[in-house]
Amino acid sequence: MKCEVINVQGKEVSYILKSSKNKTKKLKLFLHGWGQSKECFFNIIDKLEIEEDIIAIDLPGFGDTSEFDEEALKSKYITKYYADFISEFIKKFEYKEVSLISHSFGARLSFWMANDNDKVKKMLLTGAAGIKPKRSLNYYLRVYGFKFQKFLLKTPFYCQYKEDIFKNSGSLDYKNASPFMKKVLIKTVNEDLKFLFKKIKQKTILFWGENDDATPLKDGMVMEKEINNSELIVVKGTHYAFLENEKLFLDKIKEM
Repeated sequence: MKCEVINVQGKEVSYILKSSKNKTKKLKLFLHGWGQSKECFFNIIDKLEIEEDIIAIDLPGFGDTSEFDEEALKSKYITKYYADFISEFIKKFEYKEVSLISHSFGARLSFWMANDNDKVKKMLLTGAAGIKPKRSLNYYLRVYGFKFQKFLLKTPFYCQYKEDIFKNSGSLDYKNASPFMKKVLIKTVNEDLKFLFKKIKQKTILFWGENDDATPLKDGMVMEKEINNSELIVVKGTHYAFLENEKLFLDKIKEM
């Protein structure tokens, strides 16, 4: 894997690339959750040996990619603004087919891209957000930021990245989130994207922790019912079930 930077709409975007030996023009794109960065997928990507390129991106306002401008807040759906930006990122390459592997906030973007980007062919969504929750802003800043970093540091692989993890998450910790990103979060958690579900035609796997306290299992059940050609896989674990059940999650990625 190597870290790259590319300019998209005047913004320097940080991402990691794992190139396949065979140039198939297919891509597996990883989209992280709120308060996270591309590093949360390092161990998973490191263990993947497949015949397609893999990219994990730092979404704007996270990791090493800077925030959007205030103009983004004028959009009706801030998650669509993000999704359109990621579609522009994909256009910088020559991929003909894209599979999305997304966690939490990243799944919100995936729902839009499944509707608007004809290159998206498959999706693997874990702890997918998209249904308007009954939670406070502080709750989500806490769960999606600092709590996740503490979780990562319990795993042997990520301990070696301790300094980078806290550096990248500093402005996103619930105590230190920037004023702009707080506004983004307020818009995000008040968006209900259920109206997009029935329009999705791509094969969709929903990977869910039975004890997820951020995006409850009942949300996954709604998504399975509403999204055609979808499958709900329930495993032991929390909002980070993709890390707690890494082998099974890797198997599902390989099936895509």
